[in-house]
Amino acid sequence: HATLEDLRRSVVDRIREQKEKESRDRLRDAVVDRLLRFAPPEVTPSMVDEEMGMMAARSADELRRQGVRSFDELHLKPAEYREMFRAAATRSVREAFVLDAIMRAEKIEITEEDMEREVRAGAGSEKFAGDRLVSQLRKDGRWERLRHKLMQDRTLDWVIGQARITENPVCP
Repeated sequence: HATLEDLRRSVVDRIREQKEKESRDRLRDAVVDRLLRFAPPEVTPSMVDEEMGMMAARSADELRRQGVRSFDELHLKPAEYREMFRAAATRSVREAFVLDAIMRAEKIEITEEDMEREVRAGAGSEKFAGDRLVSQLRKDGRWERLRHKLMQDRTLDWVIGQARITENPVCP
């Protein structure tokens, strides 16, 4: 930053963006909590197991990037570590049931162009990196999972757009 004022403005902008993201995330969580009232209370154990496996694998990858070399360092067995994700996986599967039902009822879709635009935007400004990421996602089978995730996000955005949202003051 060229000046102290530029730095100050940049910090304020980042804080504002972070607070707005936190606010959006809280709203999305609150809407999902309400939607889960319509989800089946029991879900297929195999679906929960699959989701647990994916969550545990993503988390383990993140831990490896942070320098954790084995589950022994965490004083956990792999099965115990995986089991830590059961509640979150169950919620995720129940959420998917509700969002998928809304998605079908409202005929919410995402085009190939939308998919590619989202992936390229996430890859950054370099066109080559975006093209390579699109190709990699298609090749290793993650493209359809990403499509489903983006469709769920779009569906949740649609629900929020349809909702009547009121704020209650925390203090009188």
